[in-house]
Amino acid sequence: MVRKSLILVLIFLCATIFGDGTCFAAKAKSGQEYVFLIFVKELEQPHLEERGLPNIGQLKDGGIYYRSVARPDSPPEDCLLSILGQKNTMLFLPLALANNGVNCTMVDGSGRLPQNLLKKNNVDVISEQNDRLVLDKFFEVFDPDRPQFVTIYLDDPSNPANDKYLPSSQRWSNADNQVGRLLNYLINSKALNNTSIILTSGAPKPPLILFRHGYPNAEYYYCHQSDIAPTICKIFGVSPPAGLSGNILFEFLSRSPDTNLQKRINDLQEQCLLANRKINLLQEEQRLVNIQKYEIVQERKNFRRIISEKDQIIKQLNVKIKIFKFLSILAVFIFLAGYIVEYKILRKKFLIFP
Repeated sequence: MVRKSLILVLIFLCATIFGDGTCFAAKAKSGQEYVFLIFVKELEQPHLEERGLPNIGQLKDGGIYYRSVARPDSPPEDCLLSILGQKNTMLFLPLALANNGVNCTMVDGSGRLPQNLLKKNNVDVISEQNDRLVLDKFFEVFDPDRPQFVTIYLDDPSNPANDKYLPSSQRWSNADNQVGRLLNYLINSKALNNTSIILTSGAPKPPLILFRHGYPNAEYYYCHQSDIAPTICKIFGVSPPAGLSGNILFEFLSRSPDTNLQKRINDLQEQCLLANRKINLLQEEQRLVNIQKYEIVQERKNFRRIISEKDQIIKQLNVKIKIFKFLSILAVFIFLAGYIVEYKILRKKFLIFP
């Protein structure tokens, strides 16, 4: 009995000592969810068509890809924070996930993201001024004991943007290498089956790729970057908070999308995009009309001001004319009076005048 107990203790100790490398895999097999949001600062959709980014291209070919993606009109860093649901000093997505037991981590390869804002919203920050170094640090400290939402911000270009001898996609081959390292890490840890990967950027024409191992690839017409946060909430089974705008991308949550349904979604998305464009045109026309109205109001004010100034000048001139008339009459009267007086005096004294 004692020997059997010792054997059980030894087995337990061996599992504890040598099971460190499989801990992540055990957690992954138990249904743990991991979501990686990869944000490549200025990656453009056309870069993916050049086939110069093999790892990102693999995600695109094996996942859901959107041909037209709308984004907030803001700088890349602010665009990322907008995706996280920023309202003033609040980030609604990390707060909602943290309140439901999901660990949120920001892996910042730029060293420029606002750490105080992130930490205030329950986001653990790993920051370096180099994409490779920050991923090295992340791999060392990643803790799979809880569901994980990890945002990775990559911004190291491989070559200057104005290098005309290299394809434009090669500018982001460094970022592609880091995506490949992450994929290898997930594959070696046997966690890829429980991992969702979302890739986008802050470029004027950003790509949006949604990847999950074992899910069929598909291509859709249109979505907005604000749809990312509600979709992440849905993956973790969390109700999107009221502060989050956007819609859940349900097409990413189904393992076997109906082709007819996919076509219908595409048609609706295309109609939605066209409607949004018409709305934007109408809003732009309304803005121009409002500008013209404002200019007309200002012109009216200026016209009234000029008329008022002219009226004041006319009144002043009228007063001056009256004063001039009065002085003229007074001068004539004085002249006549002086003439009469002088005439009588001279006539009487010197008998000059008859």
